[in-house]
Amino acid sequence: RAIVDHPIAGPQGLAFAPGGRLIVAAGESVVALDPQTGATKTIVAHGVVDPRGVAVDEEGVIYVASAGSQ
Repeated sequence: RAIVDHPIAGPQGLAFAPGGRLIVAAGESVVALDPQTGATKTIVAHGVVDPRGVAVDEEGVIYVASAGSQ
């Protein structure tokens, strides 16, 4: 079943945040998806270079592992 129709090109990292949001690192951005409503929110619009993974701690802080230059 589709949760949301959102163009996310080449997702490289997925993690659940507190409250159930799905955090996705893809391309040069990080997007939060709400699986209950289908709403999306771009958290980082650009600047993520070659993401390889994403993690979220219990306080909701998002960490992105990147293979690109910082």
